[in-house]
Amino acid sequence: MQERLAEKKTQIIFFKIISYSYYCIMKKVITLFAFTLVIATTSLGQRMKSFQSKTEAETVIKFTPTKIFGGMIEFGVEQAIGDRTSVEVNLGPTISNISPFGNGHGIVGDINGLYNTSGSQLGFHVNAGIRFYPIEDKYVMNGFYVSPILDFRHFNYQFQDFYYPNGPAFDGFRQEMSFGFLFGAQSWVSKYFGLDTYLGMGIKSVDVKQAFNQYDQWGGPGVWQEQRTKDARWFVTAGIKIGIGVKKGE
Repeated sequence: MQERLAEKKTQIIFFKIISYSYYCIMKKVITLFAFTLVIATTSLGQRMKSFQSKTEAETVIKFTPTKIFGGMIEFGVEQAIGDRTSVEVNLGPTISNISPFGNGHGIVGDINGLYNTSGSQLGFHVNAGIRFYPIEDKYVMNGFYVSPILDFRHFNYQFQDFYYPNGPAFDGFRQEMSFGFLFGAQSWVSKYFGLDTYLGMGIKSVDVKQAFNQYDQWGGPGVWQEQRTKDARWFVTAGIKIGIGVKKGE
């Protein structure tokens, strides 16, 4: 039994080294990506008056490829409701454990050095906001915008004992509810094909439910001990959306 535990701990240490290296690399990649978005959005804002392509679309169907880095697949719709305002709603599934930025756990350990694994599971997310396009001489859904936004995310996890993978599992989750503001620019490559770049910040509440196994003295499968944490924190976000415009009668 002791030899098996020693072998497992060696595997865990190796896994954690690889995971940490992956985390560091991905963090640098995403940081560079976010910095590039800042420069791109600033440049778009400065060159707003030079845009030649404008859309007269009343509805835009969107996909957000950058949300994949956060474990989300997102589709949305933006609908014009006035000369300078629109409403946008986005939703889609979440996939835990594919992001290095805190939406899940690959291997987690307690203070006694006992480890559990958690596999990828499906959840869901939804967000909605009202957009204001303040710049003159632009149709709605063109150019710079400001948008207050509400967002809800739910990630599911299934924790499994690392030493006893065939034992009973524990279902956990991570929930986030946030409110913030987006600042972005929606430009159009053609009359009905657009790119929407944005930056944002706000505050969010985080509720996490996970568990660790409590082992007995004989070394057999333990009993799951639930751990629940709740807190609030600031957040920043950035991304790019791809849009297809639709106009009534066309």
